[in-house]
Amino acid sequence: MDPQFRFCASADGTRIAYAVYGNGPPLLSVALSVSMDAHFTIPEPRAFLDALASRATLVMFDARGMGASARDVDDPSPEAAAHDLAAVADAAGFERFTLFTDGAALAAGAQYAAEHQDRIDRVVAWAPWFPADYRELAAAARDDWSYLRRVVAGKDYPDGPVSLQRAWSKAMKDTQSAEVFARYREALAEVDLDVLLPRVTAPALVLQREERRRQDMMRVAGLLPHGEVRFIAGAASPPFPGHEPIVDAVFEFIAPPVPGAPLRSGGLSPRGPAAGASRTIFYTDIEGNTDMLQRLGDDAWRAVLRDHERITRELLRAHDGAEVKAMGDGFMASFASATSAVECAIGLQRAFASRNKTAAERMLVRVGLNAGEPISEDDDLFGTAVTMAARIMGQGSGGEILASDVVRALVAGKGFVFGDRGEFVPKGFDEGVRLWDVRWQE
Repeated sequence: MDPQFRFCASADGTRIAYAVYGNGPPLLSVALSVSMDAHFTIPEPRAFLDALASRATLVMFDARGMGASARDVDDPSPEAAAHDLAAVADAAGFERFTLFTDGAALAAGAQYAAEHQDRIDRVVAWAPWFPADYRELAAAARDDWSYLRRVVAGKDYPDGPVSLQRAWSKAMKDTQSAEVFARYREALAEVDLDVLLPRVTAPALVLQREERRRQDMMRVAGLLPHGEVRFIAGAASPPFPGHEPIVDAVFEFIAPPVPGAPLRSGGLSPRGPAAGASRTIFYTDIEGNTDMLQRLGDDAWRAVLRDHERITRELLRAHDGAEVKAMGDGFMASFASATSAVECAIGLQRAFASRNKTAAERMLVRVGLNAGEPISEDDDLFGTAVTMAARIMGQGSGGEILASDVVRALVAGKGFVFGDRGEFVPKGFDEGVRLWDVRWQE
């Protein structure tokens, strides 16, 4: 299992490098410390990423001015990093995901989460820093960048081997210049977390070592409307070495285990598409999932989601659909047959309608369908056809099935009833797409 490195353009055209790694629910990591390459080549952080990627589809990126992204930039700020995050999420095909922020990246992550509440399932903030810390760091970087890097590495790994401290110091040097480091910290010093964090409405978990900054962590969690804090044994500031309890805490929070049903099917094989093969892409999610979580609490919410996962997987199996990934409150799947995909979507809506007649908590699911030739890579699907399916789903409401004109043409003559929903221009696309409502109750 190796990361796949790719590039995309941020809103202002800045070239951003990102990596896709692993299998499972979508997890997007934001860090402003060292580059992706350093994380993958230094043994301790690599072991941490391997552990995350064994249980999630992990996406990470080099922010502007750092690593393999564009180095000559004018705006190294949390707002710019949030724009880079948005571009990476879109390029990776993440419609909804969990956000993982590391240290100084909290401000950029919170900026995105506050402005894109419909895209964020949960937030995990590892060892966040406060703005008061940053002006001194910026001045120290400009005064003696080499010395500051050694100091930071020593504080981050007080009990770690000298080889790790040296590797981390070198990685900081290779990742960004002293000026970029300083300008990021000066911008971070202007952030008012008392104003920003209360705007993050997703459930949030603050994680930190038990020997570090306990009062600060309590304050961060208290500013988040649905925040909680957990302390992990150890003294190191980064989540490695000793990453195992941290990884367990992350997944207990974002993807609690479902007895007898893993969150992921284990890949597309043997029904995954060959290169160039046409597939019908099937996206679902639950309308009002975050509101339901806040209303019911964790345990009752998970019980409802277990119903959702069981019913969806039963229908996928019955119609020969290949589960690509589960995303907490939704699924992505693919079908070799457009007819099977539409039949599965209809069966799904009828199953949930039947369940809702007697269930204490109603569940309304929306479905989006599109067909094309996706890119198959590392048991996942990417490309225009996939992104379009997600955009189509996003136009629907709970209890609806929306399909592209391509899907409607593929199933012509099969007896399905469609209603014309007109055209819309999906985000990130230049041309409009005509949508059709599959009338599953007729």
